[in-house]
Amino acid sequence: MLCFDSLEQIRRSVDERLAWQRADEEFVARHMATPDGFPSVTADWVHSKDFDLIFRPARDAIRKEMCATTPKHTVTLS
Repeated sequence: MLCFDSLEQIRRSVDERLAWQRADEEFVARHMATPDGFPSVTADWVHSKDFDLIFRPARDAIRKEMCATTPKHTVTLS
């Protein structure tokens, strides 16, 4: 659970994560488009089963850039 100091920080964090989600969906759609209908092959000639492994660093970088509001602290619930 993420803990923030104010309602404004919560709103900003949610807005950032929603914007990141849209950007990530666009990234996936752009890179998963199959050329000429080849099944299970992305536009970058990456098999869909390997997509996350190959593109995770790029997707994580997008999230890190867009989600700049950090919580005061994080609590792990069991």
